[in-house]
Amino acid sequence: MVDEQNAAKCGGRHPYVIEAMRGLRGNRAVSGWSLVGVIILLWMFGWVPNVLNLIARGRLKFTFTSEYYEDSIPAVLSVRVIYALLVVGLAIVYWIDSRPTTQRSWKALIPALLPAALLIFVSNIANGVYPTQPQVFIYAAVCVALWMHGSDRIPLVTIGWLVIVTATAALALGLLGVGVLTDADGVSTEKALVFPSLLSGMYSYNNSLGMSLVAALPFVLVIKPRRLAAIGAALAAIAILWSGSRASLMALAAAGVVGTALMLTRANPRIRQWLGTLTLAAASIVIIALPFIERHNPSSFSSRGRLWDVALDMWMRSPVIGLGRGVFEPDGELSRTINLVVAHGHNFLVTMLVVGGLIGAAAAAILVIQVSVASVRALDLSLVPYLLVLIMLVLGVLETPSNFFPFERPNTTSYVTWVIFALGFWATDVNGFRAAFRRTPDPHESSPADA
Repeated sequence: MVDEQNAAKCGGRHPYVIEAMRGLRGNRAVSGWSLVGVIILLWMFGWVPNVLNLIARGRLKFTFTSEYYEDSIPAVLSVRVIYALLVVGLAIVYWIDSRPTTQRSWKALIPALLPAALLIFVSNIANGVYPTQPQVFIYAAVCVALWMHGSDRIPLVTIGWLVIVTATAALALGLLGVGVLTDADGVSTEKALVFPSLLSGMYSYNNSLGMSLVAALPFVLVIKPRRLAAIGAALAAIAILWSGSRASLMALAAAGVVGTALMLTRANPRIRQWLGTLTLAAASIVIIALPFIERHNPSSFSSRGRLWDVALDMWMRSPVIGLGRGVFEPDGELSRTINLVVAHGHNFLVTMLVVGGLIGAAAAAILVIQVSVASVRALDLSLVPYLLVLIMLVLGVLETPSNFFPFERPNTTSYVTWVIFALGFWATDVNGFRAAFRRTPDPHESSPADA
């Protein structure tokens, strides 16, 4: 009776609307596709505004100035539309998954939310940067949606397909001559290895394309059949090579070498786990040590030495809670000091220390340890989780592969790294984790694939 009255209040035109909505609760198929929509929208943040900028004003000569980073009106509007659609997608996931169908652990979710909580509510507010814009909570909202839904193969395959689509589109634009950067665009082509230009595709910069592809590349291994996955991986590798992104090429090489070594040690699980653990530990040590070693060499790593030196000096003014996100604003103190606009510390630790201090860096470290442990334990199941974490750490040596507090919009790799951070709490549901990552036998192949 109550449901009928509520339906009548809705206008009486659709008397079964409420029942239909209630019937969707717990429907993992619908929720999974809604999560796919969320991931696609996060991916679109990386290139849609740039494409609209190119259409509205043409390609600007690359400069490290605030004017270069200003969006055109169509780009600003596109960001707002994507955010609105993202909220709708998240709301659907929340509604459907509010009736749990998978094992959930609040304790496992805490490490994923802790960095954002500390950076937003401690470091930023303490430094006068207030979270007045709702998008600063997008990372947390996506994490909660991933936690509520649990492990699911469909979103993982979707990311794999996004890699193939991105690589194919970028290569096509490069061949047409509209998706490349040359010296005339203000970008040094000294980084070009094989091609005379640097491929940027639909992104604003070649590093953005390279990182977007390499960070998500292991998800291609989830795609079936294996031949299609191999073709997609090859296209992505060619695009990364053409991009000339050194950090991306380092990550690609590391994944290839370590992945091969892990496959060769498949018969000895103990050696395999030790190799995986030591490799992740080595990558973490490089992230920590490199900025302190090279900070007094201004020209090292494309002038990152100078940036690290100034950034670490600024961090020492507030070592515990950091200086907040405002440091990396286009008109922030760091950019003014080095006379270049820098959006992050070009090293994961440096970014965390400057923005969030020791507490922010410690929270990020706890999260990285959680997902690293989950990926090593899953080595007997799949290489995909491990390679995702390894690539993220290698990128973290010279870049900041994820932001926990997008004051404008998520960065180009957020559609991948935010899912990587979900590995920690997904792994608590062993059966779901296996179902998502294990490659089932392909009818076109003689034996099961061990991605």
